[in-house]
Parts: sequence; structure tokens; C-alpha cells
Amino acid sequence: MKSPIRNTRALINLFMALIAVLVTVPAFGQSISFQDGVASYSGTRDTYIWNNSPTTSRATEATIVQDYDSGTNERRSLLQFDLSSTPSGVTVTSAELQFYVTAEGKGFNMHRMLASWLETDTYNTLVGGVNPDDTEAESAVNIAWADGTSLDGNGDVIPTIDGYINGFIRLTVPVGTIQAWIDGTLPNNGWLMVSTDIPGGDGQQLASREATTVANHPKLTINYTSATTYTVAYDGNGNTGGTAPVDGSSPYTSGATVTVLGAGDLAKTGSTFAGWNTQAGGGGTAYAAAATFNITENTTLYAQWTPETYTVTYDGNTNTGGTA
Repeated sequence: MKSPIRNTRALINLFMALIAVLVTVPAFGQSISFQDGVASYSGTRDTYIWNNSPTTSRATEATIVQDYDSGTNERRSLLQFDLSSTPSGVTVTSAELQFYVTAEGKGFNMHRMLASWLETDTYNTLVGGVNPDDTEAESAVNIAWADGTSLDGNGDVIPTIDGYINGFIRLTVPVGTIQAWIDGTLPNNGWLMVSTDIPGGDGQQLASREATTVANHPKLTINYTSATTYTVAYDGNGNTGGTAPVDGSSPYTSGATVTVLGAGDLAKTGSTFAGWNTQAGGGGTAYAAAATFNITENTTLYAQWTPETYTVTYDGNTNTGGTA
């Protein structure tokens, strides 16, 4: 029979091992999805343009189409998601597009759009359509879809060559594209979608945001990690009048530059404002108004007060001896 002491030690060791495991588990990332009709989102724009009917807008059609029959009979699609609801300061770790194929097809390429466009645009309003010419859209392929012939364990189409199958397809989106759009380093004009089929072959037809079934609408999912943020607060530290200022830019992402605010209307009877300090008693780091620092922790700045001093002078008032 094992002694109670040994049993207790074994339990302690097991407990400490579990703590070690829990401590070393990395933090999970977050995700956000954009799909018209889900969670009140309505920021998708999609349409297709057709040189064979150059004045017709396809803004309200239930499908978007990429198809090439000839130089005078080609359909190209445009797609954009409003990403403004993405939290600021995030780091994108992965992204994925989901479409629902409604008619067989031979695949398509997606090029980042350089020019802005409207959902109601036509071939003519875009002055001869849109081309991947590094002026209207990038010539480089940003995302490519090669046909699908079979389904994976989730019931989604597996990309293979020369497939003819309807259903959901999922495409990996380059992280750099989404990150640049969120950060504003690249204008988010969405994508131009161009068929890769041969002349007379089958193009790709996808459910648009106007499709009857909401689950079939184009969907963009972004996985990300949030930046660490810190707050800056101001404390009047014994003020008898006024209110401590409030930093409208707080919270800040880690490492961001903070510009120290002035005293505003703060006042303390018998004292003069003398700047800010990270400690109420003045033993921390001192900052004058308009000074800057890079924030690495939650910070409270305390007003510092210098007591006002007065002098007393004595006057002998025509005395004839001694000193006042």
C-alpha cells in the first residue's frame, strides 16, 4: 500500500505538470467573416460585365459569370468586400474565399483591381471593360481556381483539372492582400475575375450576393491575431478645479507613440501646474505637455503641482538707524 505522503506528492507533481501545459498553450487567434445577409453585413459588391451586351448592368443578377467564347463574347466578374468593420491593428494570419458554383466551369483567375468601380457599371461605362493590364487591374494573378471534380470530407469541391461539378469551392487568399487592404497601404477595389477556359469552352457561374439562398453568397473569412493595446489615463492628483484631460486616441497598440496632453482646465488652489509624472509623488518618469513616449504598458499620468510662494518684505519707513 502506498503511503499518503507519496500519493500527495504524486498529485502535486501531476498538478504542476498540468499547469506547465496550460501556461505553454499559445493564445488562439480570432476570425471574422463577411457574407451579405449574415450578421447584418451588407458590404459585398459583385457584378459581371459582358462585351456582347455592353450597356446592360448585371448588378442585381443572382450569379456572376466568367466565360470566354471569343474576343467579342466574354464575361468577366468584379467582386469586393467592405472590410471596414475589421478591428484595427490586427495581424492577418490567413484568409479564405468561398463561392457556390451554380454551373459547370473550367476555372478562373482573380486579379486585384487598381481602379475603382460601381456595382451598376457596364462594359461601356468602364470604357471597354476591365483588363489585367496593371492600370485597371494587376496583371499578376492574385488567386487562381482550377476546376473541381470531387468533394472533400466537408462536402466542398477539391480543385482539379477539367471538372464539371456544382457546389461550394474555397480559395486561399494571400495574407498580404487582406493585410494591405485593412492597413490602407493598398486601396481595396476588390478583384477582377477572368475565365481560364478555352474559346467555346464552359465558363464558371457562381452565386452572387443577390442569390436567393444566403448561405450561397460569396463569403470572405479572415483569421487574425489582435495587437496588444494599452491605455493612457490622466489624474488630477489633488486638483481643486477643472477635470483631468482624456486622451481620445487611447487605447494604443503596443509601441505606439503617445503625445502627452496639456493640463486643460485643471487647477489647484495655491499651486501651479508643473507637468505630469508616472507616480503621484513625482518619483517616476516626468513628462511635459507635448512630450512623446512609446507605450509598453497601461499608463497613468499624475498632475504635478508646485506650491505658489510669496515674499514678506519689511520697510524701516524712514528709520534713522538699524536695518529693517
